[in-house]
Amino acid sequence: MNKVYRPGSKRPINDLTGQRFGMLTVIGPAPTPDSDKYRRPYWECRCDCGRVKAIAGQYLRSGSSKSCGCLLRQRRPKDIPAMKVEVDRTHFSDDWMFQEQGGKTLVKAFRTKEGDWI
Repeated sequence: MNKVYRPGSKRPINDLTGQRFGMLTVIGPAPTPDSDKYRRPYWECRCDCGRVKAIAGQYLRSGSSKSCGCLLRQRRPKDIPAMKVEVDRTHFSDDWMFQEQGGKTLVKAFRTKEGDWI
């Protein structure tokens, strides 16, 4: 396995470019986000659905990340029974979408951290 150097680092890391992890294909190294306090190496990955996303290498190698998030959206059932209509929805954030159906409230979708509705 080839070694590459991250920008600003003297320590080499294993090159994952071209490898497949689930539905993800590694395109190349990506900059580590400032929010990652552990400064893990990130990799730019293209999902089979076409979306490109930066993912930490440890999540790729461990199998924690298998897709850009589209796999989770595909597996989620369309309607999840949530609660009776009498329940006050003020306890939920704006990240939840409801539908009234047959006297029950069904969860139609919720918003992910990336802002996508699933």
